[in-house]
Formats: sequence, C-alpha cells, structure tokens
Amino acid sequence: MFTITPISFSGIKTLPQTKKYATLPKLQYDTFQKSPSFTGKVGFESWMLRNDLTFKDIQDIISDDENIIGQGNYSTAYQIPNCEEYCLKINTYDKGDLKQADFSKAKITDTEDKSLKINIGQQVAKISIAREYLPISYEIEVLKKQKGESIGTPHPDVLVRGEYTHTLREGLASYEDYSRKEKYARTIHKVAQLPVQAYERLILEFLEAKNAGYSFDHLNSNNLLVDSENERINIVDMEHGEIGNLASLLYALTNIQYNSTFCDEWYNPVPEEQRTQAKNDTIEIIVKFMEALDELGLRYDTSKTPGDVVLGLHYNSLFAMAQNIYREKHQ
Repeated sequence: MFTITPISFSGIKTLPQTKKYATLPKLQYDTFQKSPSFTGKVGFESWMLRNDLTFKDIQDIISDDENIIGQGNYSTAYQIPNCEEYCLKINTYDKGDLKQADFSKAKITDTEDKSLKINIGQQVAKISIAREYLPISYEIEVLKKQKGESIGTPHPDVLVRGEYTHTLREGLASYEDYSRKEKYARTIHKVAQLPVQAYERLILEFLEAKNAGYSFDHLNSNNLLVDSENERINIVDMEHGEIGNLASLLYALTNIQYNSTFCDEWYNPVPEEQRTQAKNDTIEIIVKFMEALDELGLRYDTSKTPGDVVLGLHYNSLFAMAQNIYREKHQ
C-alpha cells in the first residue's frame, strides 16, 4: 500500500551507421586486453591507441551532423562510427569553432569514476583543445554509450532558448508537432510493454548512481532510453549533484507532463483510440513501477520531491487511477 501525501532536471536516438570516413578505418576490437602498463595509457586513451583513432578523426566525427545521436539545451552528442562503448559530447555553441580548431595539440584526461560499476552515460574522459588568443580550452566529453530510444519529448523548459522566452530553439519542431506526438506514443508504449524486472533494474541502477553522488534531471525525458531488444531502460547524462528521487524518476519515465499536449484536440489531434492507449500505457508504467518497488522491498518516498513533480505527477488523474489499480491487484 502506497500513500502519497502532497507536499507544500542531452538522448538520444540510434542512427544507422552507414557513413564512411577516409581518415577513419573500421575499428577493430582486440580479442584480449593490453594492460595499461603495455601502452602507458588507460581508459579511453588506451582504447584510441588500440583502435587507431586519432584526434583528427574525432574532429571529423563532430564535424559531421550524420553522427549526431542526441541534442539537449546546450549540448550535442555524437556516435563514434563502429563503436558501441563510447560517444562524444560537445557544447553546441562551440560546434563551428571546433570544426576549425587545431587538434594537433589536443590533450586527453582520464576522468572515469572507477568506483561506479554501472553505466549511466557518465563521463570517462575529457579532450581539451586550446583556443587561439584565449586561456580557456574547448572541451569534448567522452561518455559511456547507452542503447535505446529516448523517451518522448522533454519538458518545455528543456527546449526553450532561455529563461525568459517561451519559443523553442531554432530548428526544433514545435512542442505540439505531430512527429513529437508519434514519438511520445511509441516510446511510452515500449516502456509499458517491458516486464517488471526491467523496472527493478532501472530503480536499482538509479539508486546506486544517486548514492554515488549523481543527480537526475527529471525535466528531460531524453535522459532515459528504452531498449526493447534487451528489455532495459537505460539512464544517461547523470552528473554529480543531489537532485532527484524515485518520484522524479517516475515523472520522467511516464513523460506524464506531455500527456495533456498529446491528448489536445486543437493542435495536430490524434485519433481517440491513440489517446486512450497513451493513458493506459501511462497507468501501466506507474503500476509496474510500484510493483517493482514492492518486489525490491522499497518505499515510494515523496520527501524532498520537486514541486513540479508533485503537481505534474501526484495530482494527475492518471496517477490516482494507477494507484487504485495497484491496490486492487495487491489487496
């Protein structure tokens, strides 16, 4: 039985790997691991050496939009062709400058948190490229790569250009665009179809990351990837901080703040049966999340829950319906 007491934060799509680079050979994985002492390098730098990846190759990768696998408010993520272990992230506003920057003196620093044994898309290395005439370097983050499709459309606050504007960033589809509605319906349906065990794994990984000092941006549903093939929900883009609890995780997992936009009948309306399916999928996700907590012997703790989660999730009629269904199933 779960009692909710109301109380008075960039994804990633999977691209076909068809691009060929004259400077980037097909990466070959070793059948054994050379020890760090053999190469003198560790982590991603050692991987670069073993796979003949150069800094010039990295510059070519981030100069090609076909390699983009995700974009947030300020950052853009890129795949490394033929690599399933790592990806790259840059400040979107540095993109043009990095195409022209001198990578010949680039420096790489290992930043991997060796104590963290799970993959949450965390940074493992940082590549620094000196700026001309300025003491501050450009930086390229090397992240652990995750599989799956990002869940739906992020909260409007993630999509807008700045704090005092309500228009989306240039080049983005409108918030009510039909393509966004299609993705929302498709991805939450995938999440709803996953077994309870997938939710259990997600919760355990989330709590492990949180206990290790990482925070979760509940406003950006692109930070969760649904991998139907492997029956997993994967986390990305967690950073050091103290934000986020299980309620925040459920808020992002359901992408519940987009449901009213999806069901709106004025802008690019979808058929009634699709609206009904989306509501049913949302309820199913909440029920399975509660069942996963029950299986793990965990409590749905709402303390220190952000106000937007309380209003957007706990006061939502779909949440109340899910609670009733859960109680009826587990009386």
